[in-house]
Amino acid sequence: MVLSKECMRFAHSEGHTDVCYSSDGQYLATAGSDGDVRIYRDHNDDDPVSIGIKHPVYSIDIKDGNLVAVGESNSVWMYSFPGGTPDGIVTRFTNPVSHVTFNASGDKVAAGAEDFEIQVVSVNNYNKHSLKQHEAPVLTVAFDPKDHYLASSSCDGTAKIWDIRTFECIHSLSILPKCNDVSVAKSNCRLSWQPKTGDLLAIPVDNTIELYKRSTWKRIGNLSDNGHQKIISTLVWSPDGKYLASADDDGVIIIWNVSKEEIIDKVIHDKNLKITGISWRPTANEIAYTDIEGQLGVCSNVIPEELLKKSGEKRKMPQNIKNHLDDMMNDDDLDIDVDLDDGNLLDDDIATNKQKRRKSTNFVVDSAEEDNEDIGSSSDIDDDLNDFIVNDNVTVRRKPMPSITASQKEFQPGSTPNHLNHRIMMWNSVGIVYNRIEDDISSIDVEFHDVTTHHALHIMNHLNHSLAALSSQALLLASEGNDSMASTLVCLHFGAWDNSKEWSTTMPEKEVVRAIAAGTSWVAAVTDKFNVRIYSISGIQLGMFCLPGPVVAMSGHDDILIIVYHSGMPFGDNQQLGVKIINAKKSLSVYKHLESALPITPGSKLSWLGFSDEGLPVTYDTSGIVRVLQNSYGYSWIPVLNTKQLSKNKSDTYWAIGLNGNARQLRCILCKASTYPATVPRPVATVLPLQIPLCELDTDKSSLEERLIWNSNSKFAKLHEDGNPKEQNATIMKLFALACKSDREVRATELCESLSDQHTISLAIKYAARNRRMILAQKLEDIYQRRIELDNDNVEEEEEEEETVQEPQRRKFFSDVSDLSRDSYVSPIAKRNKELMVNGGIDVIRKKNLAKNVDNELVYQFYTMADFDISEWMKACSYVIVNICYYKHKSYRFEPEGIKNSSLLSNGDSCERKGRIVPSLEVSNPFKVSESPSKSSRLRGMSYFDNLTNSDITPKRRGYVGNSTEQKREVVKKAKNQRQTKLFGTPKETIKTEQNPEVKEKKSKISSFTLWFESIRSQLEKDNPTAAHREIISLATKRWRQMNSDEKKIWSFKASQDTDLGESQNSLNGSITMDNCTQ
Repeated sequence: MVLSKECMRFAHSEGHTDVCYSSDGQYLATAGSDGDVRIYRDHNDDDPVSIGIKHPVYSIDIKDGNLVAVGESNSVWMYSFPGGTPDGIVTRFTNPVSHVTFNASGDKVAAGAEDFEIQVVSVNNYNKHSLKQHEAPVLTVAFDPKDHYLASSSCDGTAKIWDIRTFECIHSLSILPKCNDVSVAKSNCRLSWQPKTGDLLAIPVDNTIELYKRSTWKRIGNLSDNGHQKIISTLVWSPDGKYLASADDDGVIIIWNVSKEEIIDKVIHDKNLKITGISWRPTANEIAYTDIEGQLGVCSNVIPEELLKKSGEKRKMPQNIKNHLDDMMNDDDLDIDVDLDDGNLLDDDIATNKQKRRKSTNFVVDSAEEDNEDIGSSSDIDDDLNDFIVNDNVTVRRKPMPSITASQKEFQPGSTPNHLNHRIMMWNSVGIVYNRIEDDISSIDVEFHDVTTHHALHIMNHLNHSLAALSSQALLLASEGNDSMASTLVCLHFGAWDNSKEWSTTMPEKEVVRAIAAGTSWVAAVTDKFNVRIYSISGIQLGMFCLPGPVVAMSGHDDILIIVYHSGMPFGDNQQLGVKIINAKKSLSVYKHLESALPITPGSKLSWLGFSDEGLPVTYDTSGIVRVLQNSYGYSWIPVLNTKQLSKNKSDTYWAIGLNGNARQLRCILCKASTYPATVPRPVATVLPLQIPLCELDTDKSSLEERLIWNSNSKFAKLHEDGNPKEQNATIMKLFALACKSDREVRATELCESLSDQHTISLAIKYAARNRRMILAQKLEDIYQRRIELDNDNVEEEEEEEETVQEPQRRKFFSDVSDLSRDSYVSPIAKRNKELMVNGGIDVIRKKNLAKNVDNELVYQFYTMADFDISEWMKACSYVIVNICYYKHKSYRFEPEGIKNSSLLSNGDSCERKGRIVPSLEVSNPFKVSESPSKSSRLRGMSYFDNLTNSDITPKRRGYVGNSTEQKREVVKKAKNQRQTKLFGTPKETIKTEQNPEVKEKKSKISSFTLWFESIRSQLEKDNPTAAHREIISLATKRWRQMNSDEKKIWSFKASQDTDLGESQNSLNGSITMDNCTQ
């Protein structure tokens, strides 16, 4: 298999760090300058045992349940292992101790200090012997595996060999660089003996490794070809003594084949930092190393499998392979009864069937070694053929099989692992649920972020609950059960008004709860039988359904429930996950067109599942990618943050607890060198700003594009509040400026098309012209003109819609025509005429104002008679001088002479001066509109508009030739276009129209937009002092379009009332004058 390097994790603070495996290979210990020693079960252990030394630690060693540590405390401390209980001080020095080690049997400890002294101490009786021939601080000490010699290196440039039986120096090698202190030494010079035999002593000298023969102490070789370029700081032998790993100051680790003096593989530090400690695991093909920043790394499969076989390491042949080989070979190929002591016979049989085995099995022989036919002797094979051995001359390996990734186990979002004694069962936006085990007594504590939701709770965990879900209305707990008790679900309802706030239910036999969730009015549980059971918050079973696969995680928010499950077996390193989102209260699917597959980063696992504060589903995987489900791009999961880009160390992780879309923040907890937070002290939550992982985020262009995407509500609907148009325009203008500077005029034009108002486009035109980009300015001028024409067309269409509002349903004032003969009845028109004659009509105006001020609906309906056509009814009145009627906002004035020829009056009827009529029963319905009035009905002296019918005054479609109103609009539109000033043209003179009195009278009606614009015009000019007239109109048009329909109706009513009051006063004055003439 290929060498694999695990991601480095935080172990200690910055400074010298050491690492060591236990003799059985089950534990890994590190020590650093922060004064702590940490004991890990493996590289991924998130809860290591910590021993506080309280002084910087330089070196540690482990042997037979004891751990020794040395550092600036000038002492050698011993602790029990792996418990970490202090066992006292082994020995003391006058200066800091630089290195310590155990002998092979673990009964002696050797330590070297900066006071030039080496002490060898017996662990049993603490007898010690001092070695004092070094002339500078000691760097390293190492015991001979046979416990005969002790090797040491020093800053005096020598490496000495000591006989620990006589405690005398028997040999000295002056091969190291000299210095006067450990802190300025170029190398730690961690020399090491070859394990088991101790035949070789490896000493790092500059960038080479020199090998010295035991007893003769002569150099017999060195490891330097294509090796290190920097000074080697430390090295370590493999447990079998055939390989060696060395590390230098540049972060390069090289694996050597000592017998061939060649490189097997290299490992390069990600940051090229100095390697300060390295250790080879005794029971595995794995090394651990630490760097100058206190980080811990692990490399596995450092020696290829084929080399391990070649080195003579025996392993048991699996029974299935042995049976397969037996079936493959016939009796002629291999006789089981053959005498294994006859090596020649066995060799001949194996050589004869060599090619047949290659073709019949999946064993492959390297092509480079096919020429060598020496298979080996029978002495390497056991008599019972239980061991499968391959000679050094032939490399046999099995074809690589595809790796199988285990399916992710189920987990509860916002919780830490179950094996911890003090753990977090749930942490969300509502509160925190703790589980603490002390003296075999388990308890559950609940803390709420908002104390008004509920007071804190303390619950004894008698049922051994392992799952918890918390909402603002309930706390849901679940236990897996055991042989004597079924899996149980317990719910505490906070809002229950009776005395029973707690209810529980047990699962069917052999069905265990694996995940739970809680909402505002429901709770849910998923079992190992793939069943999803939904309950009301009071305990009613609402229903159940089945999942297609095992559950991974589940979460709830309000009425929404999201479930992630395994949709298939993992493919390669990728988890095959599916997602289901439903409304738990209505039993409906929320996203009907959502694909069931859940996207996740390849090679990662799901680490958190939940909702944003706005109710959008959110996922977070172990690769640090946060995704939010949006309806854009056909209901897709959009990545909004990569937390790995924000972490300072690769071993640091962020533990998610929530997301706020409006603030664009992820609430999380920073976990130093771990995956989960600790419970004591209480973790401090932090926030990370959401940042869409676009390309080249470190550039100004990408950062502005990311900000522009956030402001686009079409892509992030419901995730945050409506974007600010000014902020969006400012971002576009910055991108426009960058595009101009980089000569990307097409890109600049495309950006300007997305601007929301003409004023900003005009600024872009000025910017382009100022930078002498005339072609770009011309293109932007075209965009500006198209935008103005589009806005004008939209305003005209809105005005036409207001004019063509459907006429309200006519109210029925009389049950039948006979009601007209009642003496007590006075028509509304007669009342209005009478009030108009009193005090100059002031009371009418006052009542209309009162109707507008107090919202008196009855007064409003009476004094705004726009409900029926009264053109013929007015002619039938007994005494009418002037009256104003509203029919689709048109005014009509009737002359007194027209009353005599009214078609509604019979020959016998007389007109009274007070304006009251008494028609006969044979009179026709006065409310019936004449379909074809005769031309003779028009009287001399009456206006043309007096005899217009409904069909005449109904607005016709646009573009109709006979529509004088539309022709007038086209003229006004052309005049507006002619008044617009172009950037590359000359201003034209304003078109003056003749002030025709008749036309002026037609223009007496004021539109709602005009009335509104006149009311805010001064404010717009004040806010935009540099804006031209057309820009003021454009701003007003944009704001008018953003108003809702209710506000527009109010301004339409105000416009009609202003027109009515003006014409009513004019008509009243005219009627008084005509009355005087009549008299």
